[in-house]
Amino acid sequence: MKLVVIHFHLNRGGVTSVILNHLRALQQFCPEQLEQVALLYGGRDAGVPAELKDLAEFPIRAHSLPELEYDSERGSVADQLSEKLMRTLQQLGFHPSDTILHAHNHSLGKNVAFLSAIEQLTEQGWRWLLQIHDFAEDFRPDNYRHLQETLAEDSTRTFGRQVYPQAKQIHYAVLNGRDREIFLQAGVPGDRLHLLPNPVFAFKSLPQAEVARRKVNEVFDLEKDQHLLVYPVRGIRRKNVGEMLLWSVVGRGEFVTALTLPPANPIERSSYEEWKSLSERLKLPCRWEIGAEPSLTFEENLAAADHILTTSVAEGFGMVFLEAWLAGKPLCGRDLPEITHDFKQVGLWYPQLAAHVLIPIDLVDLERVREDFLKVYCGVLRAFGLALPDEGELQTEFDALIAGDTIDFAVFTRSHQARLIERLVASPAEVDRVLALNPVMQSVLKDDRIAQQMAIDTNAETVLDEFSLESTGRTLHNIYQSLLEVEPGALDAAESPGAVRDGFLKLTRFQPLRVEP
Repeated sequence: MKLVVIHFHLNRGGVTSVILNHLRALQQFCPEQLEQVALLYGGRDAGVPAELKDLAEFPIRAHSLPELEYDSERGSVADQLSEKLMRTLQQLGFHPSDTILHAHNHSLGKNVAFLSAIEQLTEQGWRWLLQIHDFAEDFRPDNYRHLQETLAEDSTRTFGRQVYPQAKQIHYAVLNGRDREIFLQAGVPGDRLHLLPNPVFAFKSLPQAEVARRKVNEVFDLEKDQHLLVYPVRGIRRKNVGEMLLWSVVGRGEFVTALTLPPANPIERSSYEEWKSLSERLKLPCRWEIGAEPSLTFEENLAAADHILTTSVAEGFGMVFLEAWLAGKPLCGRDLPEITHDFKQVGLWYPQLAAHVLIPIDLVDLERVREDFLKVYCGVLRAFGLALPDEGELQTEFDALIAGDTIDFAVFTRSHQARLIERLVASPAEVDRVLALNPVMQSVLKDDRIAQQMAIDTNAETVLDEFSLESTGRTLHNIYQSLLEVEPGALDAAESPGAVRDGFLKLTRFQPLRVEP
């Protein structure tokens, strides 16, 4: 068996980390069965190829193809990508009969020419595993529109056949059960659709908690008895940073919230700076960019934490729901049931997560909240080129988000979140009302160490059993083997590619803060 991994870049983080971990998993599970492995990418690598030297069980060669770069990086569509890809595969000694092409995020709209390359190579019998980490349809209208506009220039093939091609020799891999169900609704055959969760492995070593905490206290001026909630993310919009501020308010100084890194994307920076400025103006017990402090390591940040905090409203996989336990820390904050459902199915439990942060509706201007929510949502639908539903239908769908006399904090736009935070800072009695509605917040304040340790021990063991490198290696090997056994067939299109878009764009999944300018 031979393997070619294809991605648009090898910059650190995200998909690149998954690729490296897949190679480690294969090295651990079946090194003798892989005769040859190649990585094809656009050119950006941030030093990652040097890490491939650690994977010595089988030879891995990394090859840069400029035509694989993002469309935005190249400035034009690479018409010659198919030919260049084919020539490179032949020169490296790969053949359709014994090779798997494992491509990542082909349909995200980052390199539209790659879709044509997949089609042409499929027609020549090449076998593909198309793994999707992120969807253009998941409230990324710019990506989706780029796909539509570029593909519309070719009237000979349908959108569905280009973006989600179907053939016996094309299999798909997704990260979670939500994505699998959406693909099944789109008509992707179940026997060509695989659940491939990201592998997780234990931290090599963490410093002693007491030592790390003393260091963090000194650098960031914390009281030794303050409870520290570390939010180990970059402060991009979907991470719902305003909710981190809300946690700092309800703690009334008993705990400090701390975010590790600022956004790397300039588009995300404005929102982040607004939250940072508000916390400083209101003198909230928040700390910022503790992961960027040169005198502290990421491991020291984790070791110093009393809890790991998550307030994110959207994830592709949700690594924090697994890694917190391996860091020996309890996890608190917002549950994402469409992500954690898979984890709960294998035995993980989350006693200090809740799917909603409930706010009394009389603390906000509900009519304005509804108006602003629907305005942003309708703007997204227009950006996707969709007709707007009936106004009454939209009103009814929004009203279903109201639970009795409460509403979820994540339904608010950033401005409504900020107004509520300011109101709570000025009114301790209203903080009591919020706490009364949110038992998870109360439980963190109570700080039951015995119950927390029980969750840590149980969950850490489950994570290591269910999401290990060995488990991932076994799953990958089985998928590759099943692909090698199929007889290549004719190319077709997904029956209902629009079902992918419709599955993601439901109003019940929407939070304005994800897409607000």
